[in-house]
Amino acid sequence: MRLWQLASIIASAIILTSCGANSHNDWQEYLDTLVEKRQDINVYLKYSEPIGRYEVTMLWQPFGPRTETGLLVANFRDTVTNESFQYREEEKYNSYHTDHITFAEGFEGHRDGDVHTISTTTPEQEFYTDSPLNYYASFQLFDADFDGQEELLVSDWYRGQQGNYYAVYEIQDNGLVQRVDGPYLAIDNCTQFKASKGQIFVNTHDGYAQATTEVYSVKGDSTTLDTEYNFSLTPAQGWADQYDVTLKLIERGELRFKGNIGRVGSLDYNAAEFHPEMTDRVIYASEELLFFADLDFDGTDEMITDLTPFAGSQRDCPAFRRIYRLENGVYRDASSEFHSKCKILRAIEPLYFMIKPSTKEIVQFRDGGYISSGWEVYTYTGRRYHYDRYVSFERDIEQPMLTITITNAHNKIIREFRTTSQEFDKDRWTY
Repeated sequence: MRLWQLASIIASAIILTSCGANSHNDWQEYLDTLVEKRQDINVYLKYSEPIGRYEVTMLWQPFGPRTETGLLVANFRDTVTNESFQYREEEKYNSYHTDHITFAEGFEGHRDGDVHTISTTTPEQEFYTDSPLNYYASFQLFDADFDGQEELLVSDWYRGQQGNYYAVYEIQDNGLVQRVDGPYLAIDNCTQFKASKGQIFVNTHDGYAQATTEVYSVKGDSTTLDTEYNFSLTPAQGWADQYDVTLKLIERGELRFKGNIGRVGSLDYNAAEFHPEMTDRVIYASEELLFFADLDFDGTDEMITDLTPFAGSQRDCPAFRRIYRLENGVYRDASSEFHSKCKILRAIEPLYFMIKPSTKEIVQFRDGGYISSGWEVYTYTGRRYHYDRYVSFERDIEQPMLTITITNAHNKIIREFRTTSQEFDKDRWTY
């Protein structure tokens, strides 16, 4: 069953009213003035709720009495200023609502003058739940270029592997102007928007074995293609349901890296997490295919990758085995150099490995769980990491208190104290 068929079934209440129109309302008459030629069938659509501050009415001209596609002119009236602008589709307009009308049970065909009041409310079962864009909405307002002003996004109702595509229009005094630069011709439900960094991630999957992510820096009218990640999978010999991953990394048009970066079960990743942000004063090793972090605190991030199954010490977890340094514009393998700096760097375990830039320390969880656990802290001296201390906690089940014990490299207690769970969560990375 295709997505549009399922959508029609699960959202039967979205179309509020439908009737033949014997006399025109003012909004219908205004729409009539916006079309150059009336077709044999002219259907009027009106949203029962505004989109933002715009009242939206449409004149849809289906190509036939039983088709879900046709021509369209949509009028957006500003309910504050009473000014209007139009969106026109002169090739083929199709939407969730036109599908729902056309494929409704008992449908007898479109008639000239039909009027439908429709709702912006969408079905409870939303596809692409991680997308900030509404899968079902024909029109929506969204700040796609992070300039504080919302653009009009128009869905093509493609319902493909990556959801729908969305044309992006700036709302200007003289009407709509489409954005066709940078990422704006490829926005779909797999696109990620990171407003905090002014970045748009355009993700493209070609089947299960090929994927590309383009990272754009966006600031208002300016867009720059910063990075391209091209991934491909090949079956791993001797490993059932495992694949070797090849990466081609291009930055500002220059090839930085090409080669194998590990072994995975499927090509599923989130490129926005390749550069993990600091959380509670630490940077966690990513769970993705690779991540960038400054391991030697020289101001330039290394690329940490070669994700290998069952290579970690924590309950057979995966681990990153290789570290690449950016030299002369290319990422070169510097694993042996970093491995000599600290044994922990030989197998960097996602989530169990942390970096503390403020104190030039790295942290590795060693054992335990919620009730009791501990982690090793290594301090960087400029040439290598030295094991500095071990921090452990024991949780009191009877009350929200913990006993914290800190020992030095020679296993001698430096400090032991009790604290609340709240204080522990706030201060644990300062111990």
